[in-house]
Amino acid sequence: MKYLESNPGIGNGALVIKGTRIKLASILAMLAAGMSLKYIANRYPWLELSKIQGALKEASEHFQSQPVHV
Repeated sequence: MKYLESNPGIGNGALVIKGTRIKLASILAMLAAGMSLKYIANRYPWLELSKIQGALKEASEHFQSQPVHV
């Protein structure tokens, strides 16, 4: 993956934006709470908006190809 990574030493292996400790789940929670991508990017000034968008696109593509277990 270009924008996401999972490392047991970072976030207990949760998906994070590559090169950061920012969990994908945190970004999704902020979006679900109504925050805009621009607001999120401003909250993390060292993180480019394009990386957030790329991570979301990768996650979408990854989860669309995976079976859902409930």
